[in-house]
Amino acid sequence: MELDEMKNLWTEMSAKLEGQKKLTDKMIMMMTQERYQRKLSKIRTPELISTALSFIMVLLILLSLNKFETPFLLACAIASATILSVLPVLSLWSIRQVGRVDIKASNYKDVLLQYAHAKRKLLSIQRLSFYLGFVLLVVALPVSVRMMGGKTHIETGTWLWYLPLGFVFFFVFARWVYRCYVNVTVQLEDLLREIGE
Repeated sequence: MELDEMKNLWTEMSAKLEGQKKLTDKMIMMMTQERYQRKLSKIRTPELISTALSFIMVLLILLSLNKFETPFLLACAIASATILSVLPVLSLWSIRQVGRVDIKASNYKDVLLQYAHAKRKLLSIQRLSFYLGFVLLVVALPVSVRMMGGKTHIETGTWLWYLPLGFVFFFVFARWVYRCYVNVTVQLEDLLREIGE
């Protein structure tokens, strides 16, 4: 074998190996993107279900607006409908931003920056929903009682057992949900850091 033939053979083999390496890297990125979306669906799916339920509640409130005769009940109904409309939309939007992180098309630094920005928004919206959820807990009671054919005012005894139990249940549930969101974001971040290694 002459030297020129060996050089050509070596060049061909190097080109094939480089092509295989690029293909392997592309496959790894595609698999990572798929795993990323699967992990994100752990919070996306329950959020979609809760959004559908929230919009059903908003529709029921809007269809029952004629039942709210007093300004207090009307204000509670409008506040409930507003919170139930805005929070799911914000939450889905922030989850969509996290899901739009394109692992395949960007370089590693851009991916991490894009993810960090989306993660901050997602967790800040979850904190906002925590506080607005407390407001919803208070304004939803008169609306619920009136929609179920109850009185236009609520007795003090109802408030005395509803608020403490409601706050405890809501606090425990909201903390659990927030921890789930944090765990998923940590898992996503770990997945992205695996790419850099």
